[in-house]
Amino acid sequence: MTEATTEDADDIGDRELTSYRALYRAQTDSADHFLRWKTHMAHAVRLEAEPGRIFDDYGGLTGRQLGEGARIAARRYALLIAEVPAHDATIVALKAEIAEAIERDEDEIRRSYGLRLLQASLIRDAERLDIDIAMVARPVPSALKH
Repeated sequence: MTEATTEDADDIGDRELTSYRALYRAQTDSADHFLRWKTHMAHAVRLEAEPGRIFDDYGGLTGRQLGEGARIAARRYALLIAEVPAHDATIVALKAEIAEAIERDEDEIRRSYGLRLLQASLIRDAERLDIDIAMVARPVPSALKH
């Protein structure tokens, strides 16, 4: 395993610093991350409804392949939400809604450990904030049900 040194950071440029600023500011934007997760999952469901359709303008990928790309995008936003400790019940509710949607999607469970990460985050947040997880659960949006 290699360790990073300060010498490795000698070439920090504007591009990296701009990216770090944006990432720092976005780390607590759970509401936006949730909306992006929801949008990408809805796109995945829509694309996967036509698994054999060929999208010539998009590298000849099929609906199934592009749907998987949309799921990958959704997972990234779910992980961003899971990573940061929740500061209130609203964020815990967003995490719970995502976890519940994934729990109902057997394909997603096979594809990723994202549910496990969300569940661990959700449990820890609920304990820390003294919130009953059952009280924040919401129904899964119909667009995400298979």
